[in-house]
Amino acid sequence: MPGLRTALAALLALAALGCGYRVLGAPEGLGPDIEIGMLENRSSSPGVERMLTDALHEEFVRRGQLTPRYADGSAALVLHGVVREVSIRHSAVSTVGLALEDQLELVVDVSIRRRADGNVVWHREGWKQLERYTSSADLQVQHTNRDQALRRLSAELASRLHDELVTSF
Repeated sequence: MPGLRTALAALLALAALGCGYRVLGAPEGLGPDIEIGMLENRSSSPGVERMLTDALHEEFVRRGQLTPRYADGSAALVLHGVVREVSIRHSAVSTVGLALEDQLELVVDVSIRRRADGNVVWHREGWKQLERYTSSADLQVQHTNRDQALRRLSAELASRLHDELVTSF
C-alpha cells in the first residue's frame, strides 16, 4: 500500500504540473519590488491619501507578486499617486426628502515608473471608483458609514490597480 500511495502522489503532482499550475512571482519586466510612497492629496478630504496608501501596501503584501517598499530608494518600480477628488452625493432619497443612501466617488491619478531609467511603465489618469453607503441623520453614524465606504473603496481600487498592473506585463 505505501508504494501505491507514493505512486498516486507522484501522479497527482505530474497532473498539477501538466494543468499549468505554477508559482507566481513578479511578472517579467516589472522587477521584484515596488516603492509605494504616500499619495498626494489634492481633495478636500483629509486623511484619504493615508487610507489609500495603506490599502495599496496591504494589497501588494497580500498578493505577494511584488514586494511593497516604503520610500527607501531601493525598489525597482516607483508608484506615484494623486487623490484628485472625493465627492459625496445623495443616491437615494425618501418620499419626504430625507437622504437614505449616499454615493462616494474617489478620483485618482496613478503612475508607475522604473527607477533605473525613469520611464513610465503604467499610467492611469482620472480613475474613478464609486461606493454607496447608508445615510444617517446622526452625524457620528454618517461619518462612520462614510469612513467604512472609503476603506472599501480604497481596498477595491488597490485590488484593481494590482490586477491591471500585473496583467499588463
